[in-house]
Amino acid sequence: CQWVDQLPVDTVILEVGLGGRLDAVNVFDADVCGLMSISRDHQEVLGPRYDLILKEKFGIARSNSPMISSFCLDYLNEKLARLSSCGVLWHNLKNIFEGFCKLSFEQRNFLSAWYLMKLSLEETTESYYERDERNKILNLLPEKAMVGRGEVISRKDFHLRIYGTHN
Repeated sequence: CQWVDQLPVDTVILEVGLGGRLDAVNVFDADVCGLMSISRDHQEVLGPRYDLILKEKFGIARSNSPMISSFCLDYLNEKLARLSSCGVLWHNLKNIFEGFCKLSFEQRNFLSAWYLMKLSLEETTESYYERDERNKILNLLPEKAMVGRGEVISRKDFHLRIYGTHN
């Protein structure tokens, strides 16, 4: 917490590692959260099935706060729809951006980070849901994979510094 307070940044995106409910990022009261992927890591803690893992990861969600997801599996989206009915303001990127699941892994991650940033800055409006606006951001997606940690991606007035891990 002290490290984040000392940074001259507007927005911090923290990755949940072990799982949502049990993860250290829960010391922060997030304005916005995102569920980007589900894998079978840490099964001994999170459980052996996708629905159990999703339920644990959903522990980062806050009632009356936005949460985005980038799941392409309908099964996970159906389970998430049930979980998010408790008042979480769910933004399903698969439904918002046409062809989302046809994008590369890197492009989906970039788009997810961009959308999280827009939500955290409260810059999303109904116009972002219009087809023309969605297509504009799709044209800004990088074509190559990320070079590595600390890379800066800039498009017009948007700057994103990546300090990612395996996700």
